[in-house]
Amino acid sequence: QLHRQKRLALPRVRQLESMGFVWSTSSADWEEKFLELVKWRQAHGHSRVPFNEGELGWWVNTQRQNKRKGKLCIEREQQLNS
Repeated sequence: QLHRQKRLALPRVRQLESMGFVWSTSSADWEEKFLELVKWRQAHGHSRVPFNEGELGWWVNTQRQNKRKGKLCIEREQQLNS
């Protein structure tokens, strides 16, 4: 909360970051699922993960829904299209 409000001292911020502290867990979670998708594509030759394929299938479906609704940011769309 202090970091978000820009009230955390810079030396403390640097110390936490040097230890690998993750400020945005939602971004870290997205990147983790994206890497799973990359592995899936390498193994199967495509990125059409079935919805019933566990968390990855659910995540891929959510990304497609977000794209259709215009809620997927351009950076993530580009990353998915790469």
